[in-house]
Amino acid sequence: MHKKGEIQFYWIFVAVAGIAILIFLVNFGLKFKELQEEKTAVKVLNQLGETFSSLQGSQFKASSSLNIPVSLNVQCDTLSVNGKGKKTDNLIFSPKILQGNVLIGFNPYKMPFKIANFFYIIRKGDTYSFVYDRNNEKEVKEIARNFKSYFPDNVEITDNTKNKIKIYFKQDKNADIVVDSGKVFYKDGKSLDYYNEAMLYGAIISKETCLFTRVDEENKKVIKVYRSKISSLPLDCNYQPILTSLQRLEGAKGNEVKEIASVLEKQNKNLLDENCPVVF
Repeated sequence: MHKKGEIQFYWIFVAVAGIAILIFLVNFGLKFKELQEEKTAVKVLNQLGETFSSLQGSQFKASSSLNIPVSLNVQCDTLSVNGKGKKTDNLIFSPKILQGNVLIGFNPYKMPFKIANFFYIIRKGDTYSFVYDRNNEKEVKEIARNFKSYFPDNVEITDNTKNKIKIYFKQDKNADIVVDSGKVFYKDGKSLDYYNEAMLYGAIISKETCLFTRVDEENKKVIKVYRSKISSLPLDCNYQPILTSLQRLEGAKGNEVKEIASVLEKQNKNLLDENCPVVF
């Protein structure tokens, strides 16, 4: 009986030890998996940041490509992988989820002075059709050519679209996106205002309203900087017209933004003719 008890105790000990080892291995495996996922997330976010920095260095329109091996969530000012988020000051117009090969376009957004960096990201398999007719052919082709310069293999300019993301410049039942009178309309009924081509391209790729709110916020910050700068410029130069235009631009919307930006550009150039330091 004593020996039988020892055997039973032995097998109980083995079972408990085995369970303990199994729990340890499972926990170790889960922690290792979590650690690897965290390392991957950091690597992906760092690679994307490096790509952005490289494109920004050009100060001109530029494009690049990148492979994202995991699911990257893009939401307004946050990039996240497996729940690991990272804030970004960049304005990123893209689908909400990115994975695999992506194409990236860069545009230093100006109105007329630089306001922010725009990054356009599309999946390599995404294709866009800019559809024109005889009434708007010239306008559509010009807009589409500039978009195509970022993604040459992913954009077609046509009057007979096939199975792609279809962008029409008038109401049409076949359209995925309609561009009309300073607005971009989507199939789900949503719409966004745009002021120039840079914003139009952003709205075509992403309908994230928050991004356009951030554009307005950045615009106000930069205007504040230039208004402050004027106070330190020579008093014998007349900067009042630019100050007035900057004040108007701060609260402007839609086509009015384009008009004021054009006026500002001319006013800034006129300062050179008067031998005065320019504002921007």
